[in-house]
Amino acid sequence: MTSVLKQYGNCIAKKTPSIQERMIAFLYFRSETSNVAGASPNELRQDFIDVNFGDPNITRLKKYLKKDNRTKKISKDKWILKNEFCDDALAAYGSCLQIKKMEIEPTDSIIPQELTNETRSYLHEIVRQINGCYDATFYDACSVMIRRLVETLIIEVYEHKKIQNKITDTDGNYFMLKKLISQILREPDIHLGRNAKKGLESVKELGDQSAHNRRFLAKQSDIDKIQSNTRTLTEELLHLSNLIK
Repeated sequence: MTSVLKQYGNCIAKKTPSIQERMIAFLYFRSETSNVAGASPNELRQDFIDVNFGDPNITRLKKYLKKDNRTKKISKDKWILKNEFCDDALAAYGSCLQIKKMEIEPTDSIIPQELTNETRSYLHEIVRQINGCYDATFYDACSVMIRRLVETLIIEVYEHKKIQNKITDTDGNYFMLKKLISQILREPDIHLGRNAKKGLESVKELGDQSAHNRRFLAKQSDIDKIQSNTRTLTEELLHLSNLIK
């Protein structure tokens, strides 16, 4: 049983004793926390069991799903909340998803915090989140934040050198990371070390996997492999953007 589901169950238990309403609450929970659309009667039954609501009759759950005007069948055995009732579910159960934030002590697990202590506040916050995600074993979140940091620092370098026009499109929008990397690697006035260059490609590859590949889940070993080059790349980009001396 996940701690989030348990907390959610404790919350909705206080709001409604009805099996049918709790079924709706679980459909809402799944719509907000899962990448897979809908739930089957068996999955909803398991939700009841997991939060100690008892073992509801599966035939009764199927009956409720078929007759409730708030639900919609989307496949042979999957049901979702209709869009027009999602706001009602949000009003009724949204507060139950506001789980207390984990308090994590700042660390230097991936990137030393002192590197960004005297820079931009948002850079320091990104580094804090990178280290915090790693410590909390949120490795996909960690890799995506590392990707974001590198993307941001490349832009900082170009803005410092006042050549940001080289990394913007015709509408003035900054390039995505792939084009940013391509540009900085061929920039005649910007020289990155060998490990920093390795860091650019590995950060992008892992960050893209975590952000876009729905079957990929990053592991600690994935982050550990890029940690050293990421740390080197971060410091070099900070120097090149004149944010540290």
